[in-house]
Amino acid sequence: MNEICIEAKEIIFHIYMLQALYIVISFIRMLLGLQYNRRMQILFLNPFHGGSHAVVAEGYAAHSTHTVDLLTLPVIGGWRWRMRGAAITMTRMVRARALRPDLLLTTDMLDVTTFRALTRDVLPPTLPMVLYMHENQLTYPLPDQRARDLSFAWVNYTSALAANAILFNSEFHRRTFLAALPTCQGVTSIIKSLT
Repeated sequence: MNEICIEAKEIIFHIYMLQALYIVISFIRMLLGLQYNRRMQILFLNPFHGGSHAVVAEGYAAHSTHTVDLLTLPVIGGWRWRMRGAAITMTRMVRARALRPDLLLTTDMLDVTTFRALTRDVLPPTLPMVLYMHENQLTYPLPDQRARDLSFAWVNYTSALAANAILFNSEFHRRTFLAALPTCQGVTSIIKSLT
């Protein structure tokens, strides 16, 4: 019975994600002046392609009405390594493929600011970027006695600033992430020093 409940929640989650992506992509299409009868070329960058991260990316690619190219990295090395190094590796992958997408879609595991800086000569700086917050390192529950590494929270924060649109996997996730930003010791002091 418990497995059925979990499966039902996953199905509802995926329907919610597809609806949210449709709304965001429709809005970006309008801003770009793209015709509605034209399929968009969407490049989905998934630096941590395993488990639920892979399910979301593959599910969207399979059910989108647009052409979705998946660029993925395996989970080998762990999420910390992906957050630190995926922007460089994915930049190499984009350069090797010479892709010309209408929209970039990525997850919280990519350092968007570094990726944008490294691809500024091969991807237009005005290319819309949608950040999907599957989880985040500012409010992710930690085991007892483990201190939060704010460098990962900072990547999530700056990526959110650099994205044109942000999607969260739930309203709860959105609320907790946004509420935690002003109270996060370390992040707050950096933000204050910039203003």
